[in-house]
Amino acid sequence: MSLIISPSKGIKGIVSAPPSKSFLQRAIICSAFSYNPVVIKNFYNSEDVRASIDFVRSIGAKIEERDREIVVYPINISALNREKIYRFVISESGFVLRCALAICSFLGINSEIVSSENLKRRPNDGLIQALAQCGSEITETTFGYKIFSKVKSYCITVDASKSSQCLSALMIASYAARQTKDIKLLGNLPSKGYVEITKNVLRDFGATIEEIPGGYRVSAENISVSPTDYYPEGDWSNGAALLAFGLLYGQVSVKGLNLLSVQPDRKFVDVLKRAGGKIYNRLPCDNTGLCAKKATFTCSEDNALDNRFAFTAYKSSISFIDANIDECIDLFPTLAVICSFAKNVSIIRGVGRLKYKESDRLSVMCDLLRRAGGKIDLNGDEIKIYPFEVNPLSFDCSLDHRIAMAAILLSTKSGGRITGENSLNKSFPDFIDIYKLLGGDLSAT
Repeated sequence: MSLIISPSKGIKGIVSAPPSKSFLQRAIICSAFSYNPVVIKNFYNSEDVRASIDFVRSIGAKIEERDREIVVYPINISALNREKIYRFVISESGFVLRCALAICSFLGINSEIVSSENLKRRPNDGLIQALAQCGSEITETTFGYKIFSKVKSYCITVDASKSSQCLSALMIASYAARQTKDIKLLGNLPSKGYVEITKNVLRDFGATIEEIPGGYRVSAENISVSPTDYYPEGDWSNGAALLAFGLLYGQVSVKGLNLLSVQPDRKFVDVLKRAGGKIYNRLPCDNTGLCAKKATFTCSEDNALDNRFAFTAYKSSISFIDANIDECIDLFPTLAVICSFAKNVSIIRGVGRLKYKESDRLSVMCDLLRRAGGKIDLNGDEIKIYPFEVNPLSFDCSLDHRIAMAAILLSTKSGGRITGENSLNKSFPDFIDIYKLLGGDLSAT
């Protein structure tokens, strides 16, 4: 199937950001090893979130699915069968794969993990080597991985320089196994904001996280209580993509985004404001899509999580973008499209790790922009994007959900044909419906 996108006649409306995939995945896995049942509200059923549910169910968690919420009944880890070989099918969620490797190793359960070839090519070596040095036997197979034995060491050293998820997986595994671990780091840790998300969720579930020289100590041996309800905040990665439509084509208000969030993609607002983007945090918007209150309010901690407030992005004249995205690398596709509309040459630094994403996201985005008429200079960890007149675009996005969002954002200018839109199901299955709600002209053939 193809999506035919017609040039925009104006994008305007009010939408809610989907709940944060990062918070949801961590909360689901922690709930499965919690002290008591947990009701996770504001639930959103993307493929990556479903991978978290499938994983913990395969170990023994019971999950009751309701409208917009789930109830997670925890696993009795003392009753796990250490003679059994547990089998997990993990298609494309890198986070769930890394958590599965670490949790199975820490719990000492023999496992077979089925994953895609694409997922096996992503940076898992640092985590696997760390677990192997501590007694876990992990073998790569044609279908994924086999895990035998058990991590015996109190202290574990990991190279998480290519993915902070390696550290997050070890932290969560410590909680799941009710252990205290010192986790030492090799190399520079990227995307520290995602580790902050992990720390926040673990603390919500009763774990203690301490910084120690060269790493962290996770203590989870004496937990006697867990939250009964958990409400994840809105997703800044997907919220940024929605706000971009307002910046380029009209006016979009996005509710549910936490101004004080530790999510690294919160940086989107700061980057665009420096470039001349008109983004404000305001009181409620009315049903026409126009803000009911024209005054701009300072969002304090009291209203940072108040869903009455919305970030509103207005069509803006963007001068140029100059940003280092090493800590918020998922913003790259959206920022790269916005750079195409700027008045002057934009520079984005810290792009080297993009090759480790669902696709080689840097190469794919360069291809996307060039096919639309763009000029790009790529020099190591830095890319220059020149302003250009966007041509109608034809592009396959089947490998990467964030490329699909960027392709639709770009095609809204001059039209285009997009294939592989099913990749959006990974994180934002409602994206096309929301795009139409905002006034996007799109049809399927």
